[in-house]
Amino acid sequence: MEPELSPLRQQQRPAPEPPRQQQRPAPEPPRETSQQANTCEMGTQMQEEEEEEEEVEAPQQKAKEGKQDDKGQEDADPELLPMDPKPYPAKGPELVLSLSDADVDKQGALKQASADALEDGDFAKALDRLSQAIMIGNVSAMMYTKRAEILLKLKRPCACIADCHTAVEINPDSAKAYRIRGKAWRRLGSWEQAHKDISLSQKIDYDDNMVDMQKLVAEKRNAIVAKKAESRLQEEERHEENLLRRRKAHETRAQAEEDAKVEAEAKAKKEGSLRGRCSSCARRFRGPDPKEEDEDAADADSGPSDTQAGSDKTPEDHTEDID
Repeated sequence: MEPELSPLRQQQRPAPEPPRQQQRPAPEPPRETSQQANTCEMGTQMQEEEEEEEEVEAPQQKAKEGKQDDKGQEDADPELLPMDPKPYPAKGPELVLSLSDADVDKQGALKQASADALEDGDFAKALDRLSQAIMIGNVSAMMYTKRAEILLKLKRPCACIADCHTAVEINPDSAKAYRIRGKAWRRLGSWEQAHKDISLSQKIDYDDNMVDMQKLVAEKRNAIVAKKAESRLQEEERHEENLLRRRKAHETRAQAEEDAKVEAEAKAKKEGSLRGRCSSCARRFRGPDPKEEDEDAADADSGPSDTQAGSDKTPEDHTEDID
Protein backbone atom coordinates (compact mmCIF):
# COMPACT_ATOMS: atom_id res chain seq x y z
CA MET A 1 0.00 0.00 0.00
CA GLU A 2 1.18 3.46 -0.89
CA PRO A 3 1.51 5.89 1.99
CA GLU A 4 -1.10 8.56 2.21
CA LEU A 5 0.04 12.05 1.29
CA SER A 6 -0.90 15.24 3.01
CA PRO A 7 -3.30 17.55 1.28
CA LEU A 8 -0.54 20.08 0.60
CA ARG A 9 1.67 17.49 -1.02
CA GLN A 10 -1.29 16.21 -2.99
CA GLN A 11 -1.78 19.72 -4.41
CA GLN A 12 1.93 20.02 -5.23
CA ARG A 13 2.01 16.66 -6.93
CA PRO A 14 2.06 17.13 -10.74
CA ALA A 15 -0.87 15.91 -12.72
CA PRO A 16 -0.30 12.71 -14.60
CA GLU A 17 0.62 13.21 -18.27
CA PRO A 18 -1.88 11.95 -20.84
CA PRO A 19 -0.81 8.88 -22.73
CA ARG A 20 1.19 9.77 -25.77
CA GLN A 21 -0.19 8.64 -29.06
CA GLN A 22 2.21 7.00 -31.36
CA GLN A 23 2.74 9.30 -34.31
CA ARG A 24 2.45 7.40 -37.51
CA PRO A 25 4.61 8.56 -40.39
CA ALA A 26 2.71 10.44 -43.06
CA PRO A 27 2.09 8.32 -46.12
CA GLU A 28 4.46 9.08 -48.92
CA PRO A 29 2.88 10.54 -52.04
CA PRO A 30 2.69 8.10 -54.92
CA ARG A 31 5.71 8.30 -57.07
CA GLU A 32 5.11 9.39 -60.60
CA THR A 33 6.31 7.12 -63.30
CA SER A 34 8.50 8.47 -66.05
CA GLN A 35 5.54 8.41 -68.46
CA GLN A 36 3.35 10.40 -66.05
CA ALA A 37 6.15 12.88 -65.44
CA ASN A 38 6.64 13.35 -69.17
CA THR A 39 2.90 13.79 -69.63
CA CYS A 40 2.79 16.44 -66.89
CA GLU A 41 5.76 18.25 -68.39
CA MET A 42 4.17 18.16 -71.86
CA GLY A 43 0.87 19.42 -70.48
CA THR A 44 2.61 22.28 -68.65
CA GLN A 45 4.58 23.18 -71.75
CA MET A 46 1.45 23.13 -73.95
CA GLN A 47 -0.40 25.28 -71.44
CA GLU A 48 2.47 27.79 -71.41
CA GLU A 49 2.53 27.85 -75.23
CA GLU A 50 -1.24 28.42 -75.35
CA GLU A 51 -0.93 31.28 -72.90
CA GLU A 52 1.84 32.82 -75.00
CA GLU A 53 -0.28 32.45 -78.16
CA GLU A 54 -3.23 34.08 -76.41
CA GLU A 55 -1.01 36.96 -75.33
CA VAL A 56 0.19 37.38 -78.92
CA GLU A 57 -3.23 37.01 -80.52
CA ALA A 58 -5.04 39.30 -78.11
CA PRO A 59 -3.66 42.58 -79.56
CA GLN A 60 -4.18 41.28 -83.09
CA GLN A 61 -7.78 40.41 -82.30
CA LYS A 62 -8.33 43.84 -80.79
CA ALA A 63 -6.81 45.50 -83.83
CA LYS A 64 -9.00 43.41 -86.09
CA GLU A 65 -12.08 44.33 -84.11
CA GLY A 66 -11.03 47.96 -84.28
CA LYS A 67 -10.78 47.76 -88.05
CA GLN A 68 -14.21 46.18 -88.23
CA ASP A 69 -15.60 48.93 -86.02
CA ASP A 70 -14.00 51.58 -88.21
CA LYS A 71 -15.42 49.93 -91.29
CA GLY A 72 -18.84 49.76 -89.66
CA GLN A 73 -18.68 53.45 -88.81
CA GLU A 74 -17.65 54.36 -92.35
CA ASP A 75 -20.27 52.15 -94.03
CA ALA A 76 -22.99 52.74 -91.44
CA ASP A 77 -26.32 52.34 -93.23
CA PRO A 78 -29.49 52.24 -91.12
CA GLU A 79 -31.44 50.61 -93.95
CA LEU A 80 -29.25 47.51 -94.20
CA LEU A 81 -30.87 44.27 -93.07
CA PRO A 82 -29.43 40.91 -92.01
CA MET A 83 -30.00 37.84 -94.13
CA ASP A 84 -33.17 36.03 -93.11
CA PRO A 85 -32.91 32.24 -92.78
CA LYS A 86 -35.02 29.60 -94.45
CA PRO A 87 -37.68 28.30 -94.81
CA TYR A 88 -39.22 30.79 -97.21
CA PRO A 89 -42.93 30.90 -98.07
CA ALA A 90 -43.97 27.95 -100.23
CA LYS A 91 -44.53 28.28 -103.95
CA GLY A 92 -47.83 27.54 -105.59
CA PRO A 93 -48.57 24.20 -107.29
CA GLU A 94 -47.07 24.16 -110.75
CA LEU A 95 -49.48 21.61 -112.24
CA VAL A 96 -52.62 23.60 -111.44
CA LEU A 97 -52.99 25.80 -114.52
CA SER A 98 -56.76 26.32 -114.45
CA LEU A 99 -59.15 26.84 -111.57
CA SER A 100 -62.79 26.21 -111.04
CA ASP A 101 -65.19 29.06 -110.43
CA ALA A 102 -65.24 28.29 -106.71
CA ASP A 103 -61.44 28.32 -106.54
CA VAL A 104 -61.32 31.56 -108.48
CA ASP A 105 -63.79 33.16 -106.07
CA LYS A 106 -61.89 31.82 -103.07
CA GLN A 107 -58.58 33.07 -104.42
CA GLY A 108 -60.06 36.48 -105.17
CA ALA A 109 -61.48 36.75 -101.64
CA LEU A 110 -58.08 35.86 -100.13
CA LYS A 111 -56.32 38.40 -102.31
CA GLN A 112 -58.79 41.08 -101.24
CA ALA A 113 -58.30 40.16 -97.59
CA SER A 114 -54.54 40.43 -98.06
CA ALA A 115 -54.91 43.87 -99.63
CA ASP A 116 -57.16 45.07 -96.78
CA ALA A 117 -54.68 43.81 -94.16
CA LEU A 118 -51.86 45.52 -96.02
CA GLU A 119 -53.75 48.83 -95.92
CA ASP A 120 -54.26 48.38 -92.19
CA GLY A 121 -50.55 47.77 -91.68
CA ASP A 122 -50.99 44.14 -90.63
CA PHE A 123 -48.21 42.69 -92.78
CA ALA A 124 -48.26 39.25 -91.16
CA LYS A 125 -51.97 38.79 -91.91
CA ALA A 126 -51.50 40.13 -95.44
CA LEU A 127 -48.72 37.59 -96.01
CA ASP A 128 -50.80 34.73 -94.64
CA ARG A 129 -53.87 35.52 -96.83
CA LEU A 130 -51.81 36.00 -99.97
CA SER A 131 -49.89 32.76 -99.32
CA GLN A 132 -53.20 30.90 -99.03
CA ALA A 133 -54.29 32.39 -102.35
CA ILE A 134 -51.02 31.32 -103.97
CA MET A 135 -51.40 27.74 -102.73
CA ILE A 136 -54.68 27.41 -104.64
CA GLY A 137 -52.77 27.46 -107.91
CA ASN A 138 -52.57 29.23 -111.26
CA VAL A 139 -50.30 31.88 -109.73
CA SER A 140 -49.33 34.92 -111.78
CA ALA A 141 -46.08 36.86 -111.64
CA MET A 142 -47.95 39.78 -110.05
CA MET A 143 -49.04 37.64 -107.07
CA TYR A 144 -45.44 36.61 -106.36
CA THR A 145 -44.36 40.23 -106.76
CA LYS A 146 -46.97 41.42 -104.26
CA ARG A 147 -45.92 38.79 -101.75
CA ALA A 148 -42.28 39.74 -102.28
CA GLU A 149 -43.21 43.35 -101.48
CA ILE A 150 -44.90 42.24 -98.26
CA LEU A 151 -41.87 40.11 -97.32
CA LEU A 152 -39.60 43.10 -97.78
CA LYS A 153 -41.83 45.13 -95.47
CA LEU A 154 -41.46 42.31 -92.93
CA LYS A 155 -37.66 42.68 -93.25
CA ARG A 156 -37.19 39.35 -95.00
CA PRO A 157 -35.07 40.33 -98.02
CA CYS A 158 -33.91 36.82 -98.94
CA ALA A 159 -37.47 35.48 -99.08
CA CYS A 160 -38.40 38.55 -101.09
CA ILE A 161 -35.65 37.84 -103.61
CA ALA A 162 -36.80 34.20 -103.91
CA ASP A 163 -40.34 35.29 -104.83
CA CYS A 164 -38.95 37.84 -107.30
CA HIS A 165 -36.93 35.10 -108.97
CA THR A 166 -40.11 33.09 -109.47
CA ALA A 167 -41.97 36.17 -110.79
CA VAL A 168 -39.21 36.88 -113.32
CA GLU A 169 -39.29 33.25 -114.46
CA ILE A 170 -43.00 33.59 -115.17
CA ASN A 171 -42.72 37.08 -116.72
CA PRO A 172 -39.20 38.20 -117.73
CA ASP A 173 -40.53 41.71 -118.50
CA SER A 174 -41.95 42.38 -115.03
CA ALA A 175 -40.48 45.78 -114.14
CA LYS A 176 -41.96 45.65 -110.63
CA ALA A 177 -40.30 42.30 -109.90
CA TYR A 178 -36.91 43.70 -110.92
CA ARG A 179 -37.56 46.86 -108.93
CA ILE A 180 -38.49 45.06 -105.71
CA ARG A 181 -35.62 42.64 -106.09
CA GLY A 182 -33.27 45.59 -106.58
CA LYS A 183 -34.60 47.12 -103.37
CA ALA A 184 -34.01 43.84 -101.54
CA TRP A 185 -30.44 43.64 -102.84
CA ARG A 186 -29.94 47.23 -101.68
CA ARG A 187 -31.17 46.36 -98.16
CA LEU A 188 -28.65 43.50 -98.10
CA GLY A 189 -25.80 45.75 -99.25
CA SER A 190 -25.32 43.84 -102.54
CA TRP A 191 -24.76 46.97 -104.58
CA GLU A 192 -23.80 45.39 -107.90
CA GLN A 193 -26.90 43.16 -108.05
CA ALA A 194 -29.05 46.08 -106.89
CA HIS A 195 -27.64 48.33 -109.63
CA LYS A 196 -28.30 45.68 -112.25
CA ASP A 197 -31.96 45.07 -111.26
CA ILE A 198 -32.85 48.73 -110.66
CA SER A 199 -31.29 49.81 -113.96
CA LEU A 200 -33.21 47.11 -115.80
CA SER A 201 -36.49 48.04 -114.12
CA GLN A 202 -35.95 51.72 -115.02
CA LYS A 203 -35.38 50.74 -118.65
CA ILE A 204 -38.61 48.73 -118.76
CA ASP A 205 -40.78 51.19 -116.79
CA TYR A 206 -39.18 54.40 -115.52
CA ASP A 207 -40.17 55.41 -111.98
CA ASP A 208 -39.36 58.88 -110.62
CA ASN A 209 -39.44 57.57 -107.05
CA MET A 210 -36.43 55.36 -107.76
CA VAL A 211 -34.10 58.16 -108.89
CA ASP A 212 -32.48 58.77 -105.49
CA MET A 213 -32.02 55.07 -104.76
CA GLN A 214 -30.65 54.48 -108.24
CA LYS A 215 -28.11 57.27 -107.73
CA LEU A 216 -27.00 55.90 -104.35
CA VAL A 217 -26.70 52.36 -105.69
CA ALA A 218 -24.73 53.59 -108.71
CA GLU A 219 -22.23 55.42 -106.47
CA LYS A 220 -21.72 52.37 -104.26
CA ARG A 221 -21.41 50.08 -107.26
CA ASN A 222 -18.91 52.37 -109.01
CA ALA A 223 -16.77 52.49 -105.86
CA ILE A 224 -16.77 48.68 -105.71
CA VAL A 225 -15.91 48.40 -109.41
CA ALA A 226 -13.06 50.90 -109.01
CA LYS A 227 -11.72 49.00 -106.00
CA LYS A 228 -11.89 45.70 -107.89
CA ALA A 229 -10.12 47.28 -110.85
CA GLU A 230 -7.39 48.59 -108.57
CA SER A 231 -6.99 45.18 -106.92
CA ARG A 232 -6.88 43.51 -110.32
CA LEU A 233 -4.26 46.01 -111.51
CA GLN A 234 -2.14 45.38 -108.42
CA GLU A 235 -2.46 41.64 -108.95
CA GLU A 236 -1.39 42.01 -112.58
CA GLU A 237 1.58 44.13 -111.53
CA ARG A 238 2.62 41.51 -108.96
CA HIS A 239 2.24 38.82 -111.61
CA GLU A 240 4.34 40.81 -114.07
CA GLU A 241 7.02 41.43 -111.45
CA ASN A 242 7.07 37.74 -110.66
CA LEU A 243 7.47 36.89 -114.35
CA LEU A 244 10.28 39.42 -114.76
CA ARG A 245 12.04 38.09 -111.67
CA ARG A 246 11.76 34.51 -112.90
CA ARG A 247 12.91 35.51 -116.39
CA LYS A 248 15.90 37.38 -114.97
CA ALA A 249 16.81 34.41 -112.79
CA HIS A 250 16.57 32.12 -115.83
CA GLU A 251 18.73 34.43 -117.92
CA THR A 252 21.31 34.70 -115.12
CA ARG A 253 21.41 30.93 -114.76
CA ALA A 254 21.72 30.46 -118.55
CA GLN A 255 24.51 33.05 -118.72
CA ALA A 256 26.36 31.34 -115.88
CA GLU A 257 26.07 28.01 -117.68
CA GLU A 258 27.30 29.59 -120.93
CA ASP A 259 30.26 31.23 -119.15
CA ALA A 260 31.15 27.92 -117.54
CA LYS A 261 30.98 26.20 -120.93
CA VAL A 262 33.20 28.83 -122.59
CA GLU A 263 35.67 28.62 -119.73
CA ALA A 264 35.79 24.83 -119.98
CA GLU A 265 36.40 25.02 -123.75
CA ALA A 266 39.16 27.61 -123.30
CA LYS A 267 40.80 25.46 -120.64
CA ALA A 268 40.64 22.36 -122.87
CA LYS A 269 42.13 24.34 -125.79
CA LYS A 270 44.93 25.62 -123.60
CA GLU A 271 45.68 22.12 -122.34
CA GLY A 272 45.81 20.83 -125.94
CA SER A 273 48.27 23.55 -126.97
CA LEU A 274 50.51 22.74 -124.00
CA ARG A 275 50.51 19.05 -124.89
CA GLY A 276 51.54 19.80 -128.49
CA ARG A 277 54.51 22.09 -127.73
CA CYS A 278 57.12 19.53 -126.75
CA SER A 279 57.40 16.17 -125.09
CA SER A 280 59.17 17.60 -122.08
CA CYS A 281 56.37 20.11 -121.51
CA ALA A 282 53.89 17.37 -122.06
CA ARG A 283 55.76 15.10 -119.66
CA ARG A 284 55.96 17.89 -117.14
CA PHE A 285 52.33 18.58 -117.67
CA ARG A 286 51.35 14.93 -117.32
CA GLY A 287 53.91 14.10 -114.62
CA PRO A 288 56.80 11.60 -114.58
CA ASP A 289 56.43 8.28 -116.39
CA PRO A 290 56.75 5.28 -114.04
CA LYS A 291 58.77 3.30 -116.63
CA GLU A 292 61.30 6.10 -117.09
CA GLU A 293 61.64 6.38 -113.32
CA ASP A 294 62.50 2.67 -113.14
CA GLU A 295 65.12 2.99 -115.91
CA ASP A 296 66.75 5.97 -114.26
CA ALA A 297 66.87 4.12 -110.97
CA ALA A 298 68.52 1.11 -112.65
CA ASP A 299 71.16 3.32 -114.29
CA ALA A 300 71.88 5.00 -110.98
CA ASP A 301 72.40 1.63 -109.33
CA SER A 302 74.82 0.32 -112.02
CA GLY A 303 77.01 3.48 -112.28
CA PRO A 304 79.03 3.18 -109.02
CA SER A 305 79.90 -0.51 -109.59
CA ASP A 306 81.52 0.26 -113.00
CA THR A 307 83.53 3.06 -111.48
CA GLN A 308 84.75 0.83 -108.66
CA ALA A 309 85.71 -1.92 -111.13
CA GLY A 310 87.83 0.55 -113.12
CA SER A 311 89.57 1.77 -110.01
CA ASP A 312 90.82 -1.79 -109.20
CA LYS A 313 92.98 -1.88 -112.35
CA THR A 314 96.76 -1.49 -112.04
CA PRO A 315 98.86 1.06 -114.00
CA GLU A 316 100.01 -1.72 -116.28
CA ASP A 317 96.42 -2.50 -117.15
CA HIS A 318 95.88 1.16 -118.01
CA THR A 319 98.93 1.05 -120.29
CA GLU A 320 97.57 -1.98 -122.04
CA ASP A 321 94.27 -0.22 -122.54
CA ILE A 322 96.10 2.73 -124.09
CA ASP A 323 98.05 0.48 -126.46
